[in-house]
Amino acid sequence: MDQWLQQAEWIDHLSVNWKDISAVNQKKQVEKLEEFSQSIFDFWTEIEEQLYLLKDQLKPEAFPCDYRSKGTIYFQLDMFPQACEQLQLEKAVGEEEGLRILYLAYSFLYCQQLNKAKEHFLYALSFFKSDHHVEITHFCYIGLGCIMVKLEKYDEGIHFFEKANEWLTDNDDVVYNLGICHFLNQSYEHARFYFEKAIENNDQDGEAYYFLGCSLLQCDQRNEGFKAFGHAFHLLKSSEMIIALAYLLEWNGLFKEAIACYKKLLPYEKWKQHSLHGVAWNYGLLNHVDKSLEYFQQLFKVNPTHQAGKHSVEWLNHVWSGS
Repeated sequence: MDQWLQQAEWIDHLSVNWKDISAVNQKKQVEKLEEFSQSIFDFWTEIEEQLYLLKDQLKPEAFPCDYRSKGTIYFQLDMFPQACEQLQLEKAVGEEEGLRILYLAYSFLYCQQLNKAKEHFLYALSFFKSDHHVEITHFCYIGLGCIMVKLEKYDEGIHFFEKANEWLTDNDDVVYNLGICHFLNQSYEHARFYFEKAIENNDQDGEAYYFLGCSLLQCDQRNEGFKAFGHAFHLLKSSEMIIALAYLLEWNGLFKEAIACYKKLLPYEKWKQHSLHGVAWNYGLLNHVDKSLEYFQQLFKVNPTHQAGKHSVEWLNHVWSGS
């Protein structure tokens, strides 16, 4: 984000001095602007940490048997450090012991203790060798795949997710995760295939539509990509994903669609200033001066010292005065 702010300052300087720049240098600056636009796209399509990309939820309801303990209660309450500590103290027998190990492996995964998670997933795989434990083996491979992606070893992640898919073929999350692996591996045609398959399995998956759109753009199928973004807009629930979609639409010149994304987040206090700025800025880019100023006024009423908003108004005023 700091790099973006530095670039924004450069753009401000460029807009003020544009008339004094030679034609040759103007061409160079336009090329630089295009590179900046691409860098924004790259940032929002490399958001593994900022957005919750992988679907790695353990689903105990799929298991043929159950294991319940104080440790699994912590796990179900998302208290994963406590689950790690408690599950290591517990002992069980037979299949329940294997499930204890699996819960512990996922607890380590969610606590970012990847080496311990990997060790326990492999132990669980050796524990459950029978075809009677299809679901548990399936979730062990999912866990290993998630670890590899977190380590940015995408080929190995693909291998483990494919193994998971061999053991159980009706888990939509695995197909989606394969799409994410190929996307992060810059294999966009393969990513497109898996996101389309994920949507076939679950046409309410907004994240799959979002990344399908990103993959299609990378494959130079812009119209199809924007159609996928249209579906994503109606289905996405994550605020971070909606913001990411707004930026992509904005940088591809779809200002009205970007405004619609920002307006979805206006009711949420956490995103109010960001959304007001986004709406005001995009109305400004559409040359809707009155609407733009209306939202800037709302922004400054909430935060009179909003620096990015002030810079935006200054830049837009310069553009409007020259139009």
